Amino acid sequence: MSRTLSLILAAALSGSALATTAAPQPVEASAVQSLLAGGWRYEPDGSAPPACDQGPSESGEVITFEFAVTGGRVQWTNADGEGVDLGVEASRDGQTVALISPDGPGLKFQLNADGTLSGLEMAEFAQDLTGKQFRKCYEPADRAHIDGSAKALAFFGGGAEAPPVRFVDTRFARKGKDLCLEPESQYLRLDMVGPLGFELTRWNSAAIAEKLAVDETVKTPLDDVSNFTLESLTPTGLGWEAVVTELIPPNGSRGDTSTIRLQVKGDHVTIPEWQRDYLRCTTGDETTVVAQ
Repeated sequence: MSRTLSLILAAALSGSALATTAAPQPVEASAVQSLLAGGWRYEPDGSAPPACDQGPSESGEVITFEFAVTGGRVQWTNADGEGVDLGVEASRDGQTVALISPDGPGLKFQLNADGTLSGLEMAEFAQDLTGKQFRKCYEPADRAHIDGSAKALAFFGGGAEAPPVRFVDTRFARKGKDLCLEPESQYLRLDMVGPLGFELTRWNSAAIAEKLAVDETVKTPLDDVSNFTLESLTPTGLGWEAVVTELIPPNGSRGDTSTIRLQVKGDHVTIPEWQRDYLRCTTGDETTVVAQ
């Protein structure tokens, strides 16, 4: 082979290698999930992202990414209460992070050199994310003691775009009426998905809250509206056992910790420690939360 031909081949191979090296390579899904999982903060005071050791402002926003239980869920709410709850598959090509929804348009972000995410052009439903810069401030909570099985997810809810699950206190049942559609009720919700924490809440329906706000009487005696940190959720032969810590208003300081049993029979749940029975509901329009 002539020296000239050898040099030409060497140059061609070298150029090919450089082109291959320079081209962005897709990143494994597990690495993308690890990068995103947790909570990312945005503050509207200019383009600079917030320092994570600063408290969030009233107009600050957090977008969360969860993969461990749901396989992919994005949740975000803006200051006006509008937002996104979307099932996604995450991928990364170069510095572009894409969250693809099986049911339609997804989300797309630019990964910046300082580790922040900037929202790229979004579909109409998520246009408010475009141009916003987020910094990862919250790692996923430790879920070593939280049952993350498919059975628990199906029963307690939390999958992206799935109907929310409420457990309605059966004391509010009316003869011949669907308890799940009863406007005056108290109910539980249990979040075993996170990703920033896990909780059990007991709330009044909007109809009861409105009555209390104008000092009207509610016929059924009410339990205290309460928020609990879910410390553990363990499957048992009869359902689940939960260790919960009550959060004391107004600042959510930690109160008493107790163990309760959630004994399941079909769509009915009994908590013997509270002497209460609940009906699992995925219907009804209980979207307004007013704790009174």
